[in-house]
Amino acid sequence: MNKITEINSYQRASEVVEIVSPENPIAVNADNFLSLIGDYHLNDSEPPLKCCCEKDKKKLCRQSHRNGYVVELKDGEKSLLGSTCVKDFDPDGDLRKSVSQYDNEKRYQERVSYINHCFRDKDKISEKLRIELERLSDLNHFVSGFLKSIPAKVSRKLQDMSKTGRKDITVDVRVVKEEKDKETGEVERDVNVITHKIGEVSGLEIFQNEYRLSFFSTVKNKIKLIEDLESVKDKEGARAVLRIYKELQEIEPLCERSKAYCSKRVFFEQSSFKNFIFLSDNEEDRVKCYQMWHFDFFEKVISKSNAEKEIAKIDKDLLDQFEATNLIIAA
Repeated sequence: MNKITEINSYQRASEVVEIVSPENPIAVNADNFLSLIGDYHLNDSEPPLKCCCEKDKKKLCRQSHRNGYVVELKDGEKSLLGSTCVKDFDPDGDLRKSVSQYDNEKRYQERVSYINHCFRDKDKISEKLRIELERLSDLNHFVSGFLKSIPAKVSRKLQDMSKTGRKDITVDVRVVKEEKDKETGEVERDVNVITHKIGEVSGLEIFQNEYRLSFFSTVKNKIKLIEDLESVKDKEGARAVLRIYKELQEIEPLCERSKAYCSKRVFFEQSSFKNFIFLSDNEEDRVKCYQMWHFDFFEKVISKSNAEKEIAKIDKDLLDQFEATNLIIAA
């Protein structure tokens, strides 16, 4: 078995029939196989080719295949072998070994070609990565500044929600109903706690600190990878080529994930920060959250006393709505 050095891939049936005549099918078996000439991969717009694998009782397969190999036989004739029929041959035989070697060499050359393509476009790829790095850096600054601007208890609550995937902001409404027993005269109390949804917060994924910083670090590493990239010669080891190829293949989806992740900031900012008054039961925390929302929404400062009045009104409306005794906030 000769070492595979040349890869010939055909995408058109017409290219293959110039080598192998479909009018004169010749059987392919383990005894008459000599070498591989190339492979074919035909899309749906191309007519499939009939396999010439020799089956039991010397019959030809003749099934239509869109993927397969062009083979040379020992008598110099050319024939076709469908990709699935390769499995019919001895794994230790020359044909199976040739196919495996050919496929490995083809993958190797495709990877080398991709790496060299990235090398030629390294400035363009580097710029694309730097845009994402800046986007993530802006997000880091926003998250850091926002968490410092809100009460610590609210900050922890948001980060906990981001880890669990919870979006809903809720409050527990405690309803106590008393009824006097007509026979005994005793007062019976019925206590019911209802969890009421105030609203929800979107985009909380941006508060997953470890993930966000890891994302940032990964993009930085990819920038170093592309800027240090050198062109690859055919003599480069297969393992080294595979490692570089895989790392380069990660760049495009990484950039897309970065865009999608950073866009969650928009969804978060569109959420009503007014509801944050239900993320802490501390009165000062609640006032500060209301003041932040008021300034953001109305672009006006509201005094502490007025904020307290507005919060009291919101709480009272909830109590009246449920005919409740009290609210259990940040439960």
